[in-house]
Amino acid sequence: MENQIQFANRDNIPELQRLLKASNLGYEDIETHIHNFILIKNQEEVIGCVGLEVYGETALLRSLAVDEKYRSQGIGRILTKEILQYALSRQIKKVFLLTLTKDGFFTREGFKRINRTDAPDAIRLTTQFASFCPDTAVAMCKEL
Repeated sequence: MENQIQFANRDNIPELQRLLKASNLGYEDIETHIHNFILIKNQEEVIGCVGLEVYGETALLRSLAVDEKYRSQGIGRILTKEILQYALSRQIKKVFLLTLTKDGFFTREGFKRINRTDAPDAIRLTTQFASFCPDTAVAMCKEL
């Protein structure tokens, strides 16, 4: 059966929190941004997700996670493409992110490394920048 891509809703929060926790990603605040999350299901099981925090014409890409059983199948690439299309539909001009381990993946997706201090205030003040991601995380940006 084909995977289904859809926007998340409040009913998906427990599943997404479990997936993010298993992926060692921050999950405590996703309900605040759940309307900007996309998930992918294999039948009824959530197997991947990604979200945006939108701040005017900029956004923070966050919480890209794929269930361990489904990794290396291109699901992360599909989710990234979908969330960037969504960002374009919202007239977002720049998407930022932080990563500890996936900078190579995001470079292949068109993101460029930046200095953390070069991110706009709205992005630097997010929970992800301010507390969830350590200073060793790589900051990246993609212009849309």
